[in-house]
Amino acid sequence: SHSFGTFSFEMGNGATVNGANPTYAYPASGAFDIVLTATNSVGCADTETLFGLDALALPLANLSPSSSTGCSVFDAVFTNNSVSQGNGVGLNSFLWTFEDASTTTTTDVNTTVNYSFTTEGSFNTTLVVTDDFGCVSPTASTNVLITKPDATFTLDTVVCDLENFTVVNTSTGAQPLPYEWYVDGVSSSVSTDYNGQFDEVGDPSYNSVSHTLQLITTDANGCMDTLQSPVIVSMPYADIDYSFSGASINQFGEYTCPPVFASLTDISDVYGTITDWEWDFGNGNGSIDPDNTQATYVFAGTYSAELIITDDEGCVDTILLVDYLTISGPSAAPDWNPAGDICDPSYEFIAADQVNVASIVWDMGNGVTISDTNAFTYQYPESGNYQPSILVYDTANCEISYPLVPINVTSNLVDALFSASQSSGEVSEVFTFVDLSTVTAAPIEVWDWDFSTGDISNFTGDDVDYAWVIPGQHTVTLTVEDGNGCSDSTSMVITITGDITVPNVFTPNGDGTNDFFSIDFDVFYTYDYIILNRWGGVVREQQDHSGVVLWDGLTPSGNECADGVYFYKIDGELYDGSMLSKHGYVTLIRGN
Repeated sequence: SHSFGTFSFEMGNGATVNGANPTYAYPASGAFDIVLTATNSVGCADTETLFGLDALALPLANLSPSSSTGCSVFDAVFTNNSVSQGNGVGLNSFLWTFEDASTTTTTDVNTTVNYSFTTEGSFNTTLVVTDDFGCVSPTASTNVLITKPDATFTLDTVVCDLENFTVVNTSTGAQPLPYEWYVDGVSSSVSTDYNGQFDEVGDPSYNSVSHTLQLITTDANGCMDTLQSPVIVSMPYADIDYSFSGASINQFGEYTCPPVFASLTDISDVYGTITDWEWDFGNGNGSIDPDNTQATYVFAGTYSAELIITDDEGCVDTILLVDYLTISGPSAAPDWNPAGDICDPSYEFIAADQVNVASIVWDMGNGVTISDTNAFTYQYPESGNYQPSILVYDTANCEISYPLVPINVTSNLVDALFSASQSSGEVSEVFTFVDLSTVTAAPIEVWDWDFSTGDISNFTGDDVDYAWVIPGQHTVTLTVEDGNGCSDSTSMVITITGDITVPNVFTPNGDGTNDFFSIDFDVFYTYDYIILNRWGGVVREQQDHSGVVLWDGLTPSGNECADGVYFYKIDGELYDGSMLSKHGYVTLIRGN
């Protein structure tokens, strides 16, 4: 006998498995014929066929919720839509698994399952079916989206009357999120944030009014949430109690002359607490202190008082006591205005708007008084700070003093002064001028020297040198100007005589130095001159000549004159009309 070697099973669907006891799972249902082939160790084979093996189809699980979206808390109803895939095998049991891992088993495909979702999110519910043959379906699942918006906002729970306020909406939820705001149950706005104000009717009997603000929001699934909060409108009520005292009062209780003293008391009513007081007593004075409420009225007139209070929420109220005090007596509106400038300071005084004024006394603040004049101009003789004032009197001799704005007087005196090295000299002689000017305010910045034949300006005050080329009486004027633009001038007369200096040697050799016989300055209006050689022969002669050049060392025909000593004579009229004669010898040295 021979032992078997191999076993091969043809599964009827094209698949083959080997072995004595193999396992095989059909990928699809159907009826299949299985052929076994056994082969022994020497290669002999035999076959056997199993006809009509049925591979059953798996059941198909399927479920559906009553709605795929809902609002928390949401009670969902799940319907079982599972089927047996047409193989005729009945469905035996159904395993339901929910988002919290809890399970439910049903046995009838027509049985629905209820589940309550209590939180927001996307939740998965699964179903597995087992048929009567024990075949188990693939897992089926479905999602349910549960949403719930969160209506939230931030606001100041206390606001001021007639003041715009904003409530910031901080709600969250599935977009879009429409909003609706209600004030005291009445729809007021559908904007994201609430912007509004309250317009209350003020009444001393109450200092606040309460309201309810509510926000309702709806998310994309129609889920709603609401939040409400009380809002208090702060309505501070400002009020003042006051009393007066004064010596000059007539039989009718009227004040006939200042001063009058007032005592004011805050009797305001507020919801919270007052943090700021602003008093205006109507006399130019005020206070921010709740207890410093004493006012003194030193001028005749009619006065009003005002109090502005602010509470701890920033809410404000004002009370104005119109014309709550009248004081008789003389009155005026004295003032002063600059009438000159800083270089010549003077001031114009005037007492305008006089009422019941019988006489006036001005006190200039320097010991000088001026009586019974309504307007005048005054110049203070010295620099200083002065406090002028005015006394006005009525026919009943009620005296009222008005202090004026202090005056700071700067007598900006500029005194120009200089000295000269001498008072007279010759043409071309150098004079030195030294500035001796003084100022009382800003330092000198500009020195302008006018020498009648020329100007020199400098900005340092250094000494100045100057020489005249024209004889005569020359006026030197120094004008100085300080940093404020104030200036002063002073003058001095300098006498210049017409003598001139004539060189005694010249070298007309063409080297550009000392090539001409010349006078040193152009001092003549017109002059005649003659130049003779040592034998008395004329080598150059000119009538009605002008300028400084006399001779170039040539004869009238253009020939060079020989080296040697020559005689000259000059006669002419100077610029100042005087006559001058000059004669002497000059040596010509050509050197070539």
